[in-house]
Amino acid sequence: MSEPHSTDSSETLRDLYARHQRDPDDYETNHKLGMLLSGIRKFQIHAEPFLLRALSQGIKGHESVLMLDRLSQVLVTKGQFSEAEEVLSQLVALQPAIPEIRFRWGDALFRLGRLDECSQVYHDMISRMLEAARVSSQRRGEPIAHLLAPYRVIARFFGETAAKLDLYLKARGLGLIDDAQPVLLAPANAVANPALFGY
Repeated sequence: MSEPHSTDSSETLRDLYARHQRDPDDYETNHKLGMLLSGIRKFQIHAEPFLLRALSQGIKGHESVLMLDRLSQVLVTKGQFSEAEEVLSQLVALQPAIPEIRFRWGDALFRLGRLDECSQVYHDMISRMLEAARVSSQRRGEPIAHLLAPYRVIARFFGETAAKLDLYLKARGLGLIDDAQPVLLAPANAVANPALFGY
């Protein structure tokens, strides 16, 4: 198998480790090592020290946001949810408009048992998304479209997607959800129980 390459296609992982041995504090080397390792599943947990060292130099900008994002994913993979929550709270402050980051922050809070805070994060984000959808639907003169799809960040058990669809249908039946056009994003080859299509 070929050796992983950094964002600079001429540099292999071995090259970067050699550079790191010569200068362990070099920002560019730590940045490249951290980003490369964090992007490869089997090496992901080894990225943390390099990302931390690069971030410790206090260089602000787009790259620091990307490194914080990768660091949060590494920490979650390692089960370090308290540290991940701290990083994600920083990311939310830097990127307040990105729903994915807020949902991952809520997930970290959930895993820490901070349920009230988790619920508030989810509620605030869903409210923002719903309001944006209402404005957009009014502008188009069309009903809101509910995209029903598995969401890997908050999936917790086998069959949860089916349970969520059941709750969605019941909430609609009770009038708890605005009129909308639901769209189910579920490729047939990705559904364990095809009988759900007729539910």
